[in-house]
Parts: sequence; C-alpha cells; structure tokens
Amino acid sequence: MSDVTLLSCVILLTLAVSGVHGYPTGAPLTQCADMTPQHGVAARPIIPSIPYSVTMSKNTYYSGERHTVMVMGGNSQFKGLMLQARDANGQRVGTFSLSPGDLSLKLLDCGGVAGTAVTHTGRNLKNSVTVTWTAPMMDMGSVTFRATVVEQYNTFYVGVLSQPVTYMAMAQPPPMNNTNTMAPVPPNDNTNGMNNDMNTYYGPGGSAVSLAGSLLALFLGVAAVLSFLRL
Repeated sequence: MSDVTLLSCVILLTLAVSGVHGYPTGAPLTQCADMTPQHGVAARPIIPSIPYSVTMSKNTYYSGERHTVMVMGGNSQFKGLMLQARDANGQRVGTFSLSPGDLSLKLLDCGGVAGTAVTHTGRNLKNSVTVTWTAPMMDMGSVTFRATVVEQYNTFYVGVLSQPVTYMAMAQPPPMNNTNTMAPVPPNDNTNGMNNDMNTYYGPGGSAVSLAGSLLALFLGVAAVLSFLRL
C-alpha cells in the first residue's frame, strides 16, 4: 500500500470517527447562528409531544436581573445541548453563568461576547441542566430562551423554546423634598418644667413663659404683699 493510499485511509477513518461521535465536548462556535448540529440528518420536528422543555424562574425581567433557566427532559435523557436567549429580532441578549463546580457544561462566546451561550462538555446522559441568565441592562423587549437538544447522534431537536419573558421596569422611589424649610421643633415632653435650653419655662398647657418674665412677676407680687402689710 502506497503512502498516499495509507494517508487517505487515515483521513477517512478520522472523519468517520468524528461523524459518529459528533461534538462530544460541546457545540463549536460555528453553530452559534443556526444552532443546528451538522450530523448529516434533519432535526426532529418540534411538536407538543416532545419530552423536552425550557423553563425559567420568572416571566418578567428587569435590568441586570438574574434568572434560573432549566432545560428538562422529563422521562427522557439527552447528551448534548446548546442554549441561548434571543430577542424578537433573533439577537442574542444577556449572559449565562454556571453553578460552581458544574463540569458538565461550559460557556460559549458567540459573536465574541462572553457567556452568550451554553453547551455540554461530554456525552454523559442528563435529565436536566440548570444555569443562570443575567438580563441585559436595557429594555430588549420580549426575550425567549432557545435550546437545541441532542438525544442521540441521529436524534436531535432544534428550536425548543421557552415562554417569552417581558421587560418590567423597576419601581422608582418617590422624589426627595429638597426644600430648606426646617420643620418646627415640638416642645419638650416635660411641659410643666424647664426646656433643655434653660431659657424658657413651659407652664401648664405648654404655654411658653420666659424666665426673666417669671422672676419679674414674682418680685412684683412680693412687693405688692409687703405694701399691703404696711397699711
């Protein structure tokens, strides 16, 4: 066997092995756009009876909010997946993050933006996967999570969709009163005693009387009594 023939056999064998196993370490970046595995067969149709679904923790989002997103297989298991969040125009929005220590998944930087997709890292069977999605910092309208689920090499589904989540602005706090008017200070609780500044005496009922005025009134009263006694 010539060297050329041997080399051709090696190349064909390599391609055959690659075709059988697909992408055991996850979807490549070349699949970010259409999310379709290049397995040489057509995807299974998306019908209501398929066992796979995508769910999220809420049906609304606000700027920077974190959502829990799950791809579930029900009674079925799957080997591979790709997950993205897209707006009504088909643009990828938000970013994903993984649970610490989760080695069954990895992030993809689709379009050069970090964490805009999730894919598998091995061929191990899964009943479900859970990731965290962080919403964009602006209103992107309705957002839908879109998944490709690979059950076997020749059995996969493209376009497993979640229910759409809609943007909801956070309630704004009431405006602060910026006037410089000082609120009146109420009298001391001890309405029959001296105020804390020791300059004002609060008589019965809380009426304010100056200390000097009180002493003057007392002096005049004493003088009047002495004048009466002299008579």
